[in-house]
Amino acid sequence: MLGYFDQKCKRSKEITDEAKKFIPGGVQHNLAFNYPFPIAIEKANGAHMWDVDGNQYIDFLQAGGPTILGSNYAPVREKIIEMLQSCGPV
Repeated sequence: MLGYFDQKCKRSKEITDEAKKFIPGGVQHNLAFNYPFPIAIEKANGAHMWDVDGNQYIDFLQAGGPTILGSNYAPVREKIIEMLQSCGPV
């Protein structure tokens, strides 16, 4: 099983190793401490997310909270962009 991660998630391991130089454990919260190393997620949409190596996952955790709309839900994203354009960062 570990060979799978070493082969399929090389970029995630590189990112984690680099982050360990600056952040203890290479992550900023306890939900990301995964064995053998955290997966670096590049994008998410609905119930799916993709890592920096292009692997697709089903996101059962949904950011550790009750995000029933899934990730990157278009109506929410569009409203946030609209707010940022009208009043800047919040």
